[in-house]
Amino acid sequence: MMSEITYRQIKKDEFKPCNELNFEAFKDYPVYHVFDMEPEEKLNNFNKSLMGCQLYEGLVKDTAFVAERDNEILSLALIQRPDHKESSIPEYFLYGAFSVIRYGGFKNTFGFLDMVDRFNVPHIEFSKKNPNTWNLELLFVNKKYQGQGIGSRMINDCVVPYVKKNGGEYLTLITNKEKNVNFYKKNGFEILQHDDLIYNNKQVNNWTFIRNFKD
Repeated sequence: MMSEITYRQIKKDEFKPCNELNFEAFKDYPVYHVFDMEPEEKLNNFNKSLMGCQLYEGLVKDTAFVAERDNEILSLALIQRPDHKESSIPEYFLYGAFSVIRYGGFKNTFGFLDMVDRFNVPHIEFSKKNPNTWNLELLFVNKKYQGQGIGSRMINDCVVPYVKKNGGEYLTLITNKEKNVNFYKKNGFEILQHDDLIYNNKQVNNWTFIRNFKD
């Protein structure tokens, strides 16, 4: 019989295995196939480095929880507080940007960062008008356990109680994969904005979601 799922903050020495799970969960998302690279291994290394930068920054500056069962990590959520400050370029290099540039070059690296900046505009603008807004920067489920309700439990049993406990009034997030739209709607989020962007002659959709805790 399997044990119950427990939630705890991530340990720094779990960064590498968590980023492997992160990569496996997200490697097929459209946003990671905007910039063409050959061979495929080079693209994978570029994307894994990008994901690693995001995750490491979160471990340093934000709050990360894992869902665990029988000593195995099932899911991870990275939560940004309302006072989250975007990292400077020197900070990004501390978090691993050298590897990103080594695999992708300057053009692809800064092209990706520009794309992400555009994705983030709706929730940043909303946060300016509603200062007590938190952001779910990252949510992944171990690929072995996707489709089993792990992500929903992570949101409703861990993320939402944590944000509410700390007085959060809103929670935002973004996704660029259409199949996630119904998932977030089922978990109490509403679409704040949907953008259809073109990067490198490829279409990339981006949905910004919001969950309201004030009502």
